[in-house]
Amino acid sequence: MTTSEIRNRLIDLHSRIRRARHDADTEALHVLTAELDRVLDTYNQQRNTNGTRT
Repeated sequence: MTTSEIRNRLIDLHSRIRRARHDADTEALHVLTAELDRVLDTYNQQRNTNGTRT
C-alpha cells in the first residue's frame, strides 16, 4: 500500500467513524477501529522497513 493509498484510507475511515459515532452504531465502530488498526500497522511497518523509524 502506498503512502497515498494509506492517506486516502485514513480519510475514508475518519468519515465513516464520525458517521458511526453520530448514529451511535457501536458495532460499526468496532469494525472500523479494527480496520484503522490494520491501516496504521501497515503504515508503521512501511516506515520501519524504509528506515525512517523514530
